[in-house]
Amino acid sequence: GCTRLSSIRISRGITEILDGTFMNCSNLSVIELPNSIKRIGLRAFYNCSSLSCIEIPNSVEVIEMGAFERSGLKSIEIPDSVLLINGYAFADCSELESIAVSSSNPYYCSANNCLLTKNGGSLLLGCKSSIIPDSVTVIDNGAFAGCSNLIHIILPNNLREIRHIAFSGCTSLTC
Repeated sequence: GCTRLSSIRISRGITEILDGTFMNCSNLSVIELPNSIKRIGLRAFYNCSSLSCIEIPNSVEVIEMGAFERSGLKSIEIPDSVLLINGYAFADCSELESIAVSSSNPYYCSANNCLLTKNGGSLLLGCKSSIIPDSVTVIDNGAFAGCSNLIHIILPNNLREIRHIAFSGCTSLTC
């Protein structure tokens, strides 16, 4: 297993982090990804609780379901190259406080520490410091799942739909 692994540098030329590669590597705190990575696999960094930051290279096109679920990430920066972020990619990241997307990304954007579809209509991911923009009509599956530090959230007037387990595990949410 990788339970003792704390730091790793992936070789240039590697194009994907395979499904489950670093799953449950609870001591992994530093990982360097080369600019050749195109896909971060299903649950690739699942439960990497010591992983507080990662630079997603501007070559990554797909971030699969649960890729960083239950990791210790404090901030996320999505580069231009990302074309698809599958559901629950960042679910249960209770330490998350900052979400940013490159302004040149064609499919996603960020505002007020929220990850949104480019048109701003669907909120895909929020965190404890999120303020939901007025443009949001849909809060997607698991958007705030596991956000145990979220205390207060204001839902916009245009909101039409809150999807499956959007606020699951928000144990500190009071209003």
